[in-house]
Amino acid sequence: MARKKVQKSNVVTPVASAPVEETTQTIEAPKVSNPLPSFGNNVSRKPSVYKLIRSYKDKNGNDRYPIVYMLKSEDVVFDAQTGTQRAIRYVRGQKSIFVDEQNDDVVAKSPITFNNGFHIVEHTNPNLKKFLDMCNSNRDNPDRLKTSTPSFCLENSEKKAKENLEKSRNMLNAATTALTMSIDKLVGYAKVLGVNVDKSTDEIRYDMKILAEKDPAGFIAGLDSPLTDMKGMILKAKEYKILSLQNNRVMWNVGDKQTLIVNVPMGIKPLDHLAELCLTVDGEPIVAQIKAQLSRYN
Repeated sequence: MARKKVQKSNVVTPVASAPVEETTQTIEAPKVSNPLPSFGNNVSRKPSVYKLIRSYKDKNGNDRYPIVYMLKSEDVVFDAQTGTQRAIRYVRGQKSIFVDEQNDDVVAKSPITFNNGFHIVEHTNPNLKKFLDMCNSNRDNPDRLKTSTPSFCLENSEKKAKENLEKSRNMLNAATTALTMSIDKLVGYAKVLGVNVDKSTDEIRYDMKILAEKDPAGFIAGLDSPLTDMKGMILKAKEYKILSLQNNRVMWNVGDKQTLIVNVPMGIKPLDHLAELCLTVDGEPIVAQIKAQLSRYN
């Protein structure tokens, strides 16, 4: 009888094994109140510039500061994170500015020096920046203890640039207004502002442009002010000799005679006093009379 040949299978049957229990262990880094920044792309590389707020003017009107100003490198401040007052101290090489997080044998050795009114802190020194931001001498610190006197502030170049840009825009707007307004509006407003109008239109526009650049906000605000319109009407009535503005009173001109409209207090210009009066209820009859008199010349 022939034997059957048994072929060995190449299929391997897996053997069940006991499940392996995976364990994970999380190691947390020690926490400090002011951890050092990471080196991500969002880390600012710009230095922080701190400026003394106490200065004096030289003969040219420029700000001048002490050649050297020393700030104590220790303070007691309010910590908004803990809601408590804490002692801070700047010492190079320490991981924190808080005294209770520094080595026991550490002492502050030297003050922080402002040279010619400024102290620049590079982004590589975050502890010094945090100390200056939190100390009570910083005027911009919102949690500064009010019993202390501020001596410096953070020079915000971005904020300053925005302010200068806005100022330039306002100046340009006011100057453009002075150069493009109608001749009647120009001359009327010039008279109210005390500009000499006995000259060419171009000269008047130039003078008004100078005034606009000196006080852009005031120039634009006064242009559409009811007080400005009232002064313009009064000055027009004066030109037609309907009324007379004297040092201490305002008079009606009636033929060769004059009658009193109002007395002017000492130290106040007659034009200003009459214009303010005409904007009140008591001044309504005066305004009506001026308009009636001016209508004869239209």
